[in-house]
Amino acid sequence: EIDLFHQTAYLKQEAFAALSRTDWEIAAQELALSINTIRAFDAVLYRQQKLAVAQEFLRLNQQGAEEVKQLMERGTVKSGDLIVSRAEVSDIRSQIIVNQTAITSAKRDYYRALGIMDSQVNPEGTLERIGPVRETAFWLQAANDLRPDLCARMAAVREAEAGIRLQKSNRFGNPSVGPIYATNESNDTFVGAQLQVPIPVLNFHDGEIRQAESQDVQARRSVHQTEVEIWQDVTTAAANLTETLHLVENYRQEILPSLRKGLQDTELLFQQGQGGVDLLHVLDMRRKLLKAEDGYLDALWAYTTAMADRAQGVGDASVAMGQYGNESHTPIDGCPPSDVQQPKQ
Repeated sequence: EIDLFHQTAYLKQEAFAALSRTDWEIAAQELALSINTIRAFDAVLYRQQKLAVAQEFLRLNQQGAEEVKQLMERGTVKSGDLIVSRAEVSDIRSQIIVNQTAITSAKRDYYRALGIMDSQVNPEGTLERIGPVRETAFWLQAANDLRPDLCARMAAVREAEAGIRLQKSNRFGNPSVGPIYATNESNDTFVGAQLQVPIPVLNFHDGEIRQAESQDVQARRSVHQTEVEIWQDVTTAAANLTETLHLVENYRQEILPSLRKGLQDTELLFQQGQGGVDLLHVLDMRRKLLKAEDGYLDALWAYTTAMADRAQGVGDASVAMGQYGNESHTPIDGCPPSDVQQPKQ
């Protein structure tokens, strides 16, 4: 078969675009796996720190219960105060059991994300990480350059365009030239050449061409849909990051220092036997500080979750760890700029 209308070239273009699309789809799956692993990593750290806070307050309450017991033996406090202090210890112990169960579940998800079976592997790190501060427009431009799913959709457009050119070139067919060899019933041998020239009369491949054009429209619509999703992902993540960072700073600079200072003053007044300060006040301050510590960890987890959302929106897992954006980014080779024209209505 002799190609008169460059069918082989169009077939190669379509195949190369399909291979590029497949590569970018694989990269998108790898990105999703990386982001899920980071989320699982942060979840384990979050549960570990929650358990550490509960264990620290268990130690403080146990120490306080022993001090109350000594004060009761001296006749300074009543036996009811000892009952209240021991009840606080039991309450903290129940929270520790809940946190230990949550750690087991978080580690299981972490090992599943890593694809390992060794239960001795423990993550090391902290949730207190600060991401790069950039304008939303910077992250939008980075996402348009880096998102592998957008690159895959653009490769699908090139694949569909090559398919249209191939179907249009096949409308008139190609001539076939080659040798022919035959024998008859008398074992006579015939050797020669043949030429077949297809003449389209009733079929000009209109159906195949329209089908290829519809696939091209669908591919372009997918590009537009992905661009809209990128805008939604990046802008939403940026808003969440701003809100959660403000909450983290509020806990770090105002709430926690104030409660810690209040607990120290209350314990000091209680030890000095100042009037109006009893064990219930001390336990109440410790409970408030424990609740604030839990709230601070919740705010940190919400902040790291927002960082992971931004990393997923941008298309770079390093954004979730605060290791990207300090310098101008460079587009990835192979992903063309977002210049796909949308089909007309």
